[in-house]
Amino acid sequence: MSIMNVALSGLQAASSDLEVTGNNIANANTIGFKQSKTEFADVYYSGSVGNQVGNGVKVASISADFSSGQIGVTNGEFDMALAGDGFFTIKGTDGSTGYTRAGDFQVDKEGYITTSNGSRLQGYLANKGQMTAAVGDIQLPLMQALPNPTTTIDYHRNFDASAPVISSAFNSNDSTTFNFADQATIYDSLGTAHAASTFYTKTSNNNWNVNVEIDGALASSGTLVFSDAGVLQSSAGLNAISWTPGGGAQSGQALNFNYSNTTQYGGNNAPPSVTQDGYAAGIYTGVSIDNNGVISARYTNGRLEPLAQVAVARFSNPQGLLAAGDREWLETTASGVPQLSLNNSLGNIRSNSLESSNVDLTEQLVKMITTQRAFQANAQAVKAGDSITQTVINIQ
Repeated sequence: MSIMNVALSGLQAASSDLEVTGNNIANANTIGFKQSKTEFADVYYSGSVGNQVGNGVKVASISADFSSGQIGVTNGEFDMALAGDGFFTIKGTDGSTGYTRAGDFQVDKEGYITTSNGSRLQGYLANKGQMTAAVGDIQLPLMQALPNPTTTIDYHRNFDASAPVISSAFNSNDSTTFNFADQATIYDSLGTAHAASTFYTKTSNNNWNVNVEIDGALASSGTLVFSDAGVLQSSAGLNAISWTPGGGAQSGQALNFNYSNTTQYGGNNAPPSVTQDGYAAGIYTGVSIDNNGVISARYTNGRLEPLAQVAVARFSNPQGLLAAGDREWLETTASGVPQLSLNNSLGNIRSNSLESSNVDLTEQLVKMITTQRAFQANAQAVKAGDSITQTVINIQ
């Protein structure tokens, strides 16, 4: 009888809905999980307008809810969460590309950042600290950072125009032979630190002698000339100094002493700022992840070296993604191709954080009760249909 077929369709639909609800409840604590909902459609016999009889219900679709879950702070060094839309891009051991919202990443024995099932996190890879457009597996360094020899020392300071002129011959051990001095630490090609001292002697108005000593030995002498407006006009003998540090390091290391950011005005000498571009070798100690998804390696020498920027993908129709299990989604023709962003404008990344499941447990429990009632009601309809059938059979 048709009533039994209609009720049977209701039982099947309610059973599917209970499975979906049960799966949501089961994954209420699954990191990055997105709850699903069952959508139904009515079924009618074909016929003329006003003469159509309902033929039950069917499951029209089971769709995922991609709204964000709550983001909580964790202690995981590689934990990440996406605020807003977008997906982390991962590559499986079989070479397939997947997408996930679960950011509880870890590191394997080869230094690759992976998911719990071994899929590798993808990102825009850096080359010598500069981000490139090449996307690949993000791998942490397994060795120490190489040293970088100093090439330029930059000085930011004011020379006191009212300082007295000194005519005595320069002697770094006699403070009366110079007006003041700056100190800096520089590095040779092996990463060994050396002390660079620059001594300034005012020889006449707007003119200064500069004597450079490295490790106590005179390396070069030069002059600085300022205009009557206090602007640097020339610096001689301070560029492309050839320095041989010894100890097996590269000989003839070129050093440039840059004074373009100096002035000469009356008053006290402004607190100087001396910077240089060299550094010693360093041992890898961990990573730092910023809000743009840039993963940088930290070293004992104080260096922060960019390794990669997490590749965040966005789809024009995320509902078209195929759920593959393990909190992973796969691209389909319905989802469209992923849109990746090098500047990560598609979603902000929170480090040391995880996105929880977006399942509202209370809502799902209430839904389970109402679906169970619908299942029971359809079962009663089957029972009623069976009773009618028995009545018809028993008619004599």
